Amino acid sequence: MEKPAILETLAGIAAPVAAALGLEIWGIEIVQAGRAVVRIFVDVPAGAQGVNAADDAEGGAGAPLSATIGQCEEISRHVGLALEAEDVIPSAYVLEVSSPGLTRTIFRPDQLARYLGDVIEASLTDPLPELGNHRRFRGLLESVADGMFTLRLCSVSPEGRVEAQEQLVSLPWAGCRKVVRQHIFVQPVKPGKGGKKTVPRQG
Repeated sequence: MEKPAILETLAGIAAPVAAALGLEIWGIEIVQAGRAVVRIFVDVPAGAQGVNAADDAEGGAGAPLSATIGQCEEISRHVGLALEAEDVIPSAYVLEVSSPGLTRTIFRPDQLARYLGDVIEASLTDPLPELGNHRRFRGLLESVADGMFTLRLCSVSPEGRVEAQEQLVSLPWAGCRKVVRQHIFVQPVKPGKGGKKTVPRQG
């Protein structure tokens, strides 16, 4: 079975299990590292509200709503049994099920829309002459439409300060090898050190 067919079969197996838990499949990838590593990323649907309960002893505000460890384990158990029964992957493999995290790979162009204004890093399969033959771009996501997305190029300081530039670049989704939404961690200003407090652009 070819890789695209395997990915489609995996999605068909995992999606109903995730949906039963109120989750959706964010993306699936297969990485060859000695033996195959099958990674299934599950997330809460767009627009879901709330936070996960904080699991520290002192309590707290909690983390942004996401798939829990228990949910990932349940999906892994069901998918693992189905893969063994149907012999989808003939070689030895490791199955991993997790949340995509705050810094996350974007698997489909429709997933980009929720990250307007956030920092996106895109790597092209082939350099484009009209973009100076560069392969990698980092910028604030300005728009997504018709198979294209536009970034306002930016830099990010070690302290997490995002500095937008004037240049805009429009990239074809079909020409991208990998697109990642970056979570920018803003380091707090230490007391007595002065300086302005930086407000994070994204969470």
